[in-house]
Order: sequence, then C-alpha cells, then structure tokens
Amino acid sequence: LGNFYADAFRATAKTDIAVINGGCLRAPLPAGNVTRGDLMGVTPFGNTLKAIRVKGSVVRAIIEHSVSQVPGNFGGFLDFSGLTFSFDPSSAPGARVREVLVGGQALDDNKDYTLAAVDYFCDGGDDYSMVIGAPVIGEFDTVEAVIAAYINSGVEVKADMGRIKVLEPAASADSEGENTVVLEEAA
Repeated sequence: LGNFYADAFRATAKTDIAVINGGCLRAPLPAGNVTRGDLMGVTPFGNTLKAIRVKGSVVRAIIEHSVSQVPGNFGGFLDFSGLTFSFDPSSAPGARVREVLVGGQALDDNKDYTLAAVDYFCDGGDDYSMVIGAPVIGEFDTVEAVIAAYINSGVEVKADMGRIKVLEPAASADSEGENTVVLEEAA
C-alpha cells in the first residue's frame, strides 16, 4: 500500500522520488470499487501533497532516519517510489544505508532531487527535520483526492516490491559476503 501511494505521489507531482510514512496509512484499501470514504479511512488526517527540492545528502539522511529504529516499530518508516536501497540493521543508526539508486543511478550527494511527500513530512513530522525549509516546488490536493485521481486515470494499479533490501550477516562463519532479504512491507 505504501509503495502504491508513493507511486501515485511521484506520478502526480512528477518528481524524482516520493515517500510516505507508514504512520499515515491507517487502513487497507478494499478489493474492487474504492470510494472516497475508503481512501479517507486509509489516510484520515487531511494531509496534502507537496513537492520539495533537496540535495542527495538530504535524501541519504532521510533514508538513514527511516531505518534508524529497525527492527522496532516506527511510524516514520518510509515507503519509497523512484529509488531503491539496501541497509544493514546490525550497523549503528546513522550508518546503516548502503547502496542507494535513484531512477537506477547511484545517488549523488551533491545533486538536487525533487521529492513528493505529505505536508506533515515536509514540515519535519516524525523528526524529519532535515527537510524543514526545503524549497517547495509544488503543492497539490489532499492525499485522498490525489489517490482518487490516480486510480481514475486508468493507470495500471500495481506496487512492485523489493525497493528496500535488508542486508543480514552471513548464516555461518564459512560463508562470505552478506545475504539479502527483501523487506516486503513497511513496519
């Protein structure tokens, strides 16, 4: 669900990246016809969608903060669109993120990226203080209106998995490297 919402945000705002914090998603979407009331049940807070511009170093800091409390529960854990990454939860918070790809290319800490997210996130909610003051490059409707328009646009509704890879230590001392496990859903 988080991937689907992030995809809708990125498509609507036409940004490089989009994120949604798990705490925004409060109910599942039903199968079949979806009403505006169903959408409001998923995201009941009246948030709007914004687009901001941030440096790659800020994107990296966002990802680090998102995974800082794994394996614990954290409503600020993000689902992403437009990027993939791997992280090692056995490393210290702030030093967990490994490979980050934006649109299939390595994240450049010095490059500007556009990012879509709810206003709560853009205002530093869930301690995402690194985005406070980022230039706003677009403001959009409420989340439920954005999702309704996305669903009604006729796009294929899908949300591929495997955007976040959790690196785990090898199973035995004889093994080399790391095993990769795909995180299937947000905490």
